Amino acid sequence: MDELLVSSRAAAKAGFHRNQKVHIILSSESCDLDSVVSSLAMAYFLSRTSSGPPGCSLVFPVLNIPRSQFHLRADVLLLLREAGITMETLVFRDEVDLARLHGNRRLALTLVDHNILPSKDSDLQGAVVEVIDPHILERTPSFSCPVTMEMVMSCATLVMEQILSRAPEILDQQLALLLYGVSVSCVSSAGVSVSRVFSAGVSVSCVSSADMSVSCVSSAGVSVSCVSSAGVTVSCVSSAGVSVSCLSSAGVSVSPVAGKVRGKDSQMFQLLQTQFPDLPHRDALHSALRSAKFDLSGFTTEQILLNNMKTVAGGDLRVAVSIVYMSLDLFLQRTNLQQEICHFCQSHHLDAVVAMTISFNDQSDEPVRQVAIYSSNLLYRQEINHALLNSHSPTLCLSPASSPYKDILTYHQDNALASRRNVIPVLTHFLSDWWQREVHCGAGGEELEDQLDQSDVMIYDTFPVNEESADLSDADRLPHVYSACCHHQRRLQLGAGDYGNVEEDYRGRMMPPPPPMNSLVDGCPLDSSFNQEALLEKFSRMGGGEEEQVGMGNKRGVKFQ
Repeated sequence: MDELLVSSRAAAKAGFHRNQKVHIILSSESCDLDSVVSSLAMAYFLSRTSSGPPGCSLVFPVLNIPRSQFHLRADVLLLLREAGITMETLVFRDEVDLARLHGNRRLALTLVDHNILPSKDSDLQGAVVEVIDPHILERTPSFSCPVTMEMVMSCATLVMEQILSRAPEILDQQLALLLYGVSVSCVSSAGVSVSRVFSAGVSVSCVSSADMSVSCVSSAGVSVSCVSSAGVTVSCVSSAGVSVSCLSSAGVSVSPVAGKVRGKDSQMFQLLQTQFPDLPHRDALHSALRSAKFDLSGFTTEQILLNNMKTVAGGDLRVAVSIVYMSLDLFLQRTNLQQEICHFCQSHHLDAVVAMTISFNDQSDEPVRQVAIYSSNLLYRQEINHALLNSHSPTLCLSPASSPYKDILTYHQDNALASRRNVIPVLTHFLSDWWQREVHCGAGGEELEDQLDQSDVMIYDTFPVNEESADLSDADRLPHVYSACCHHQRRLQLGAGDYGNVEEDYRGRMMPPPPPMNSLVDGCPLDSSFNQEALLEKFSRMGGGEEEQVGMGNKRGVKFQ
């Protein structure tokens, strides 16, 4: 692999040969451990087997972030260092002009750990020749682009499966360590007990702190049943192929992250341990990787959000979804957090940020998940809030948490099984629906207005009442009911440009604009009373006078402009 990386880096620096067609294995924009290793391993496999697209003389991995951000991935750097791979031999997104290569018909892309390109790269969609991804499929399948999609714990499992089936001889100690590290890391990040998942095939994982019953069948398989107050049920059976079904009270089937089929992940892990007994001890490696990942000392708020971020977009609305490796309380305690996130959105052209915090209790290995939703735009903030609260695939089981900031909504996420891979499709669907509404609105807005009249979305603010509201009546102290429909209707009335000038008070109520001022006098002429009949008579005289003036020509020296 070292030879591949060195030659790839040299080719990227040289700008490639003039007519050379390149096959790039592109990681996801989160560039986490699984995505990085999957990109490296898949590129190595294709280079050794020469099984890429015809005409591509060069295949190499590209990490889908700028080089300047890679130092934020401390766990990735740790594993690569253990495997003898240096940062200097890697190629990053800002070092290759993919658009130019694609424009010259010299680019083929294989996507690993994601199956659709972000909106900023939509022009490159025609270059995608293969997809390997464990996430929910968001692209339309085609004969020209084979897709390997299976709900396993890591993309590296799917890459390793291809290596073992077609070129097992290339699996050396270095590659085995990379794949092994991903397996250990993914298990821990999903909130699964590392000490039990590979010996028993499953761990006990509770959806909520509510009613839970656990029954262990045998050492070869564990059956778990966790029931939350929302009616979510999880059942896991057998080590050979753990099956999970989660049913909400509405009967909607969901697939949480810690409840994915893990039989294949377990098999790959055990195979690596058997063939390479010199690999580091599982618990020691798990502890080192997690410590590195959760060590955010010295990070700015921007770096924390960039550390593991994906973006979703619909039309002109862009939302970042960042995994934050600390508790919500610690995150909210950061100095000037709201101002820092606002600056982050401006710098990265974002309209909103969904921060999904994850931390662990000292007493257990179960994750504690919480959510913070930020947008300076009340409409965006509340509609994203509505989409997450009403998600049923899966049900996040969100309960309000205290927030010191008016533009940041915070929640405890009682369904600890739902990770970002479950939230991204929810937001994607919301943004797609948002874009459709915006299109209709731009076409005249009548259809949108009819739709909104039929389904006025009512949402409750969870903003804390500040000192200014101390004298409010009990009725005013009730949570403010927000109508997304009213905002859309207001947009239709004012137009997109004027809508941004409408003022809001601190509780989100629409404030009327100031009365129009006559530019020639102080105050407004309409402030004083007037006689309607007298005004009409004056207009009539003015009309008659105008005709008279026209007939007289310039005898009185009057000119009309």
